[in-house]
Amino acid sequence: MKLSNEIRDNIIKALIKHRFAADQEAIEQQETALADKLYCDYYGPTTRKLMNSMPDGALPVTRDTFVNFAGCRDTLKFSSERRCFYIDRYSGSTMRGTAYDAQHAFTLEWTALENARKDLKERKSQAAAKAEAVLKSVGSSKRLLEIWPEVEPFLPPEPAKAQLPATITQDLNKALDLPVANAA
Repeated sequence: MKLSNEIRDNIIKALIKHRFAADQEAIEQQETALADKLYCDYYGPTTRKLMNSMPDGALPVTRDTFVNFAGCRDTLKFSSERRCFYIDRYSGSTMRGTAYDAQHAFTLEWTALENARKDLKERKSQAAAKAEAVLKSVGSSKRLLEIWPEVEPFLPPEPAKAQLPATITQDLNKALDLPVANAA
């Protein structure tokens, strides 16, 4: 099978997903843990108990929030939908005026999270560039498997060869009123 650019891109995406899915999941879990801590910090136990006692629909709900960490803004996802008293229509923040200074424990935790995100992005980029170099050096799946057999599980299945129905020429001749002495 000829390797088109689309096939190459799909192979790279599958390879990157295979290699980095666990790392991505770990970072997402850190993010939701931090977001949940921020929510609990902003809405204390008494406030959360009051919000949870209200009927469904009485308060807006959200799955993420916008927070300022020492001048750096980020949107963090909660582990589940959270009730809140307020959602800013411009920023989407559920925690009005929430800002943490550079030395706050949440800012330090967010900085470590942000560094992990950047590191993962860089590792993905480097791995994708290396895989792309190999994939662009070959034109077919057969040649690719000769130089890199480990990539076989990530190749798309070979397309089935199309079998055109056999046309009986006698029927075709009748339909086209053939043979003729001179072509029109």
